[in-house]
Amino acid sequence: MNFKNLILPKNLFLNVSDNVIDVFKVAADQFCEFHINKQRRLYIMPGGNTPIPFFKNIAMNQLDWINTSILLSDERMVPRLDKNSNYKTIKTHLIDNISNSSSPFICDYNDQLGKLDSYLSEIESPDLSILGFGKDGHTASIFPNKVELLHSNKNIIKVNNSWEPFNRVSLTLKYILKSKIIMFILKGREKASSLNECLTGDYNPVKFPVQYLLKNFKRKIYIYCDKAAASALKY
Repeated sequence: MNFKNLILPKNLFLNVSDNVIDVFKVAADQFCEFHINKQRRLYIMPGGNTPIPFFKNIAMNQLDWINTSILLSDERMVPRLDKNSNYKTIKTHLIDNISNSSSPFICDYNDQLGKLDSYLSEIESPDLSILGFGKDGHTASIFPNKVELLHSNKNIIKVNNSWEPFNRVSLTLKYILKSKIIMFILKGREKASSLNECLTGDYNPVKFPVQYLLKNFKRKIYIYCDKAAASALKY
């Protein structure tokens, strides 16, 4: 797909694959290329079910995971073994599938958010943030129409909501902006309208929090999606 009518910022690279399988393979190949060129690594990884094939693709590669730490972009405040736990998802589909002796360290979220917030202020900036892209324009657990989440000055924030039987914690956009590179991974026609609005619509980050990162992040941003997710874009 040649998006000749789509004007993107110079630091934003849109990669549209013919099918969903290739989305995750291409994104994983990019990740592995980045990974092998770094000796110490701090990654932000997404939650939910969408990135599971991405995790599996990464695990298939014989990577050296020494000196690698992972921060979850957000977490549901449930026990580790709960089906809704993002920690469980990444452990099951990435960590447990790594065949060599080394494996990355996952920073586990708990109730001591104040200590974790201070810890994040002291450590190095994330080398790479891999993020989800919600059909409503949210990323991590920074949801639309939540100004207090959008503009938080903390590194990590508690997210209370009424539509789920659990609360969440999320890295803030302020912290994610410290990353050296950002990658978004999305798929499906249900994401098409949101992707189009975030890339070509009026700037309204309260309604579409992803726009805040797209506008304010000055380093490289990669978006990996399939044709269905890109179907609303002009080309």
